[in-house]
Amino acid sequence: MRFVKVIFLFCVMIIYSGCAAHTNLEPIGKGEVKMNVSLGGPFVKISGMNVPIPYATAGAVYGAVDKLNVSGNLHLTSLPYKIFGFDFGAAYFPVLNDGYIPTIGINPSLLYLMSLKPDVSSRVRAYPSLTATFAWHTGANLVFTGFDYTYPLTTPDYDSDSPKSIISPFVGYRIELGRKFRLITEVKWQASNVRTDQLAAEYSKISGRGAIGLLFSLERSF
Repeated sequence: MRFVKVIFLFCVMIIYSGCAAHTNLEPIGKGEVKMNVSLGGPFVKISGMNVPIPYATAGAVYGAVDKLNVSGNLHLTSLPYKIFGFDFGAAYFPVLNDGYIPTIGINPSLLYLMSLKPDVSSRVRAYPSLTATFAWHTGANLVFTGFDYTYPLTTPDYDSDSPKSIISPFVGYRIELGRKFRLITEVKWQASNVRTDQLAAEYSKISGRGAIGLLFSLERSF
């Protein structure tokens, strides 16, 4: 029963702070397509042990024009709990990596959640967010950092004085695995400005706020 409660609270955290390693890090070229599957989430203390709670998504990135990608992701873990989740967005890259100057990405997106359960008073929720990324090539690989800025349209029941916006900084590394595949690893401080010491689940947090998460994505080019 405790594990079920942890999963529920984790899904709440996902709504506010994102759930997949970032793959939309640089322009992929007009007409190009990259598919990805992602797994990861925050560490939660269960029976005295810090356990990463997995959350899975599957999605794609498409090169609309030279400096603009569009993307979408289906949320897989929420489906058994009768919650349909889908996020979509577009990333524009006004600056490309040149020496110490990073590739800068600006990525507005929208998370759409719909309850598939009967007899619910509020069936659809939408959560807008804005992501900024900064990426540098290290040979064939890529190191990146940035943050997600999310503006929840509702207030958590456990904290009526919670911040009106959610900030989640991250840092990661993308590794080339041959010509077609890439592995993205990322550490993220999810909801870094939100108190999580009042929740039933005990997250790995900093100064009583947010949750430290470890995220992975496997990407394939077509």
